[in-house]
Amino acid sequence: MYATIREATPDDVAALAEAHVAAWCETYRGLLPDSYLDGLTPAGCEPQWRQLVGRPPAEGCVLIAEGAGGEIVGFASGGPHRGPLDHAGELYTLYLRRSAQGAGLGRVLFTAVATRLHEQGLDSLALWVLATNRQARGFYEAIGGRFLREQVLIFEGVPLREAGYGWRDSGAIGRRAGDSHGG
Repeated sequence: MYATIREATPDDVAALAEAHVAAWCETYRGLLPDSYLDGLTPAGCEPQWRQLVGRPPAEGCVLIAEGAGGEIVGFASGGPHRGPLDHAGELYTLYLRRSAQGAGLGRVLFTAVATRLHEQGLDSLALWVLATNRQARGFYEAIGGRFLREQVLIFEGVPLREAGYGWRDSGAIGRRAGDSHGG
């Protein structure tokens, strides 16, 4: 799949919110309560994206993957680490529409965020993923993520386990990708 990776702008907020709802419904059906997923709306997600896209570059980044027709087929965001893992940076989100999965686009988005955060001085990277999401866990393990620990999150009244993964050298992520993907 051909896609262009670029920094999100305020003009992308509505499309990002639509992609967010679609990707969550595709990814989390059967892993999160259906009542929560059925209640997700783009309008409800827009404030979160407006805030993230409006941050100064030193506070992180939001990248989008645009398909050949200009539609958002994936997105990723990151910034300073917000949690208990001992890493400087954090990947906050990385989602692809199902139609865009399996073509290496997730790795490209992940590497782009890691590179941006490294350039901002965040020399290590961590993330949290739903522990029951075997596909996502396999993806992060395949790109060098080291399992760090699990924690319990109460989501819509339901206890869920999250798995933390980390990379001690966020700069090496981009170097490895460049070595294996020709740039």
